[in-house]
Amino acid sequence: MKDVFGGGVVTGLSSTVVVIAALLLGCQEAATHRADHDSMADPLAVAKAVPGTLHVVDERGTRNLTLSEILPKFTPRIVVTLDPYYQSTKRFVAVPLGELLKEFWPGLDNEPHAEIEFAAADGYKVRLSAKLAQSPPAFIALRDVDHPPFEPISDRKADPSPLYLFWEGKEWTNLETHPRPWGIVTISKVHSGQGLQHVTPPHGFGADGCAEAGFRLFSAQCQRCHAINGEGGRLGPDLNVPRNILEYRSEPDVRAYIKDPATFRYGNMPAHPLLTTEHLDQLVCYLREMGRHKFDPRQPAAKTEKGS
Repeated sequence: MKDVFGGGVVTGLSSTVVVIAALLLGCQEAATHRADHDSMADPLAVAKAVPGTLHVVDERGTRNLTLSEILPKFTPRIVVTLDPYYQSTKRFVAVPLGELLKEFWPGLDNEPHAEIEFAAADGYKVRLSAKLAQSPPAFIALRDVDHPPFEPISDRKADPSPLYLFWEGKEWTNLETHPRPWGIVTISKVHSGQGLQHVTPPHGFGADGCAEAGFRLFSAQCQRCHAINGEGGRLGPDLNVPRNILEYRSEPDVRAYIKDPATFRYGNMPAHPLLTTEHLDQLVCYLREMGRHKFDPRQPAAKTEKGS
């Protein structure tokens, strides 16, 4: 019999030892696999093992909560979703987002203008109405059932941990109406418009409607990654302070970059192939208008408001 470790020959008692060792190794691997499977079959055990801290922010300040302590309070379960990021059906151990929010803010149902903001570790931010955030399909994933702890997302190999917001079922795949932020480290309760006081001109938009239409587009498609006057997402650069992007990039380049960033450089910004020439006109109108109304939170306020 060949020695499986060294390539030599073993006989007699040595052969028996090798066979027993191989059997024991196989049993150990099977036991490890079974233990992993059993842990995934126990969502409560998964909830108790999620590492990290969640920052919960509201008008009272910030609470820093240990995930392994708070998550088992809820109802962890295995939930199935058709995931547009993975472009496949996924199974996650998850807790209902509504349960989580009501634990943090028991009176949330009585705040019709409340919004919930989810901030990722990389600076990406998403706001949802409190009503949508508490809707039954909304869940927070704690672990990927089939690729624990999480299968990386997209070519970026992004890690969704510690928390990933998703929507149960196959109906909610539109990322504009039902976004799926991952890497969530902060959940905040804000009032509608709170923290976004400087993303519009102080005295309103002009009568032609171009800049206002651009603002609506920016709010829907850009604000989760980019800020204006320090307000908005932080994954991408601020587009107004200290310099407006149209002050250091030509308008044709800005329009082309918005449409397809990969023609300039490879990075995190997605392409926007569905934006029309009119849409780009409106975004440029908005950016140009905001260039006349700068408010830099890093500078003394008296020196930063221009054109108001």
